[in-house]
Amino acid sequence: QMAQIDIDMLLTEDHSELRQDLLDHWIGTMGVGSVLNNQNQVDPLWTMEDFRKAVLQVQETAQKFDRPPVVWGLDSVHGANYIYDTIITPQPINLAASFNTELSYQAGLWASRD
Repeated sequence: QMAQIDIDMLLTEDHSELRQDLLDHWIGTMGVGSVLNNQNQVDPLWTMEDFRKAVLQVQETAQKFDRPPVVWGLDSVHGANYIYDTIITPQPINLAASFNTELSYQAGLWASRD
């Protein structure tokens, strides 16, 4: 069984970064295996680099405590709007309905860039 917590439980009071003591407690001691959502209550939003740094910090904490990798990520449909300066593409169902394979391919390339 995997426990999942909201990212707010791991952030500093101003939501600008992760707190290592909270990561150690929730991931290391409590064995949380999944993190939900991203910080979106601070202006400016995290950049792609901020998010990558946070993901590495979470995964390094899991390794430090011999835990499996923590499930946490953003997808192009529900997550790109949490990160500053990312590309938000049409919903995949809408791309499929267009029957435009080139547009679908390009949307995949753009989303994978972020």
